[in-house]
Amino acid sequence: MHLNPKLLALALLPLPAVAADLPPVDFLKAYLAERHTPAEAYDAGFNDAYWKERLLRPSHLPSHAYTEPAAFDAAQIDPAFAAAAARLDRPGRPLYWQQAWEILQWDLGFTKAHPEHVGLPHAFPGYGSEHSALSAIKAGVESDIFNQSLAIFGNAHSTFAAKYAVAAQILRERIAATPVDQQEVRNVEPDVLERFMATPAGGSLDAYDAQYLRDVLESEVNRHTVARSSFRGMREIGTPFRIARVAAAYRDNQSYVAPPCTDTFRYREGVASLDPTQGPVCFVDASDRAVYAWYNEEFRRQAGLVRERQPEKSPLANVLALLVPFGVVLDVLAAAEFVETLAAEDLAASGEIEEEEALALEERSSGLLCRRF
Repeated sequence: MHLNPKLLALALLPLPAVAADLPPVDFLKAYLAERHTPAEAYDAGFNDAYWKERLLRPSHLPSHAYTEPAAFDAAQIDPAFAAAAARLDRPGRPLYWQQAWEILQWDLGFTKAHPEHVGLPHAFPGYGSEHSALSAIKAGVESDIFNQSLAIFGNAHSTFAAKYAVAAQILRERIAATPVDQQEVRNVEPDVLERFMATPAGGSLDAYDAQYLRDVLESEVNRHTVARSSFRGMREIGTPFRIARVAAAYRDNQSYVAPPCTDTFRYREGVASLDPTQGPVCFVDASDRAVYAWYNEEFRRQAGLVRERQPEKSPLANVLALLVPFGVVLDVLAAAEFVETLAAEDLAASGEIEEEEALALEERSSGLLCRRF
């Protein structure tokens, strides 16, 4: 396999702070708690434009798939931001404002999958192309699972394969984190992962295993999971973003009429679409949010083909059908608002906001679930 010499040179550099060196803290939740006043403050926060204005680089052009994250700007630091950072300070582990700023950009999907964002300490066998490796590693999916899921489902169902790949990776992480004598009571089933990894190419998952992995994935999507580390030691991105990045990695291992990226991992003008829903995307130069928007369209397209082409009772149709309604749930959520909803729900559950505001939050969350783009 040929490796881009530019990428190999970058591999010699240390991991950047945005990927590996950010403190494992939940700054978004702390910021919401400090910013809290009655419900109108949440209405201001649950606004995509609010985050874009602060966390993307200003431009005379409308924001697009490849808009750069904004550099840290101390002028944007409000009292709630400063108080949230102070709340998370620990002896020997201060939280600097710039780190908090980068945490927000990372967790809310404004960063890309450039080598300097992901960090590659060595060559990356098992992922195919360099571009594919960057997205898959940012998604936190190991190469054996990455390849196995696509082998089962194939390129025609790659968006489904991405969901099962992330589900299998989550299960592997839960197995590693759960003592053997507690796995049964915690519903952690290593046998499901073993059977998934042993399924032959083009084979069909057992119905129980498919449902179990779907449930694993759904439980993870509905949890606020920031500040965890991936298998590579990077700060984990949100589960919907992980799924989208894996699907993008699968797409990058297929052919393009004209490559949408340059050799330096930037989008190729005149080839890569600025609208990620309208065709070829330079995924490594696109933000997680943009890749997520592309994924929604691609999942919708593949799901439609499943309905049209698969015999209604075929084993593959049964397995894929488990994820079709689940895909619609992901599709109706604005990514940044969804992450913020989960963080604020954690505040409500912990009693850090009053019951009245918790009820207002619940109404807002229900509205997000019912709203379409």
